[in-house]
Amino acid sequence: MSRGRFATIFGVITLLLMGAVGLFILLLTRVADGDVHRARALWLGTCGLLLGLPMLAVFLSRRAYRSIATPLAGMMDAADRVAEGDFSVRVEGSKRGDFSRLTDSFNHMVEELQLSEQRRRNLTADVAHELRTPLQIIQGNLEGVIDGVYAPTPEHIEATLEETRLLARLVEDLRVL
Repeated sequence: MSRGRFATIFGVITLLLMGAVGLFILLLTRVADGDVHRARALWLGTCGLLLGLPMLAVFLSRRAYRSIATPLAGMMDAADRVAEGDFSVRVEGSKRGDFSRLTDSFNHMVEELQLSEQRRRNLTADVAHELRTPLQIIQGNLEGVIDGVYAPTPEHIEATLEETRLLARLVEDLRVL
């Protein structure tokens, strides 16, 4: 519902209620004593309540929305970005209340995830490098033998076999890790 439509409906209902209250108070004053000043004071007080209470409700609900729903929406957006793999996101929060603790915990969690992801990438790069070196030596030696660059001597074959043992040890270490 748009703000204009809400304001119109609110205004019409308020005017109808003010008129009904005015008639009721006028009826009471006629029946009771006929004091016009007392009737006017009752009518103004009642109209003030009719206008003030809804305005107070709107004010309190907007304040609650700003203090609860807005930070929660920011937290949900950040959580969605983390789920998509963006570990650089941090949540800005107020420095008071439970949302402050939630914000601090969320930011700490994302920092730990980011650190863990960086460690995983470093480990993967290190493992790839360590495995690639003996593989390239083995491949180069075998290609050299096939191309006739190296003679297939027992020493040359033993050096190539030693590289395969090193490679097997690295793979076993990786499995244990």
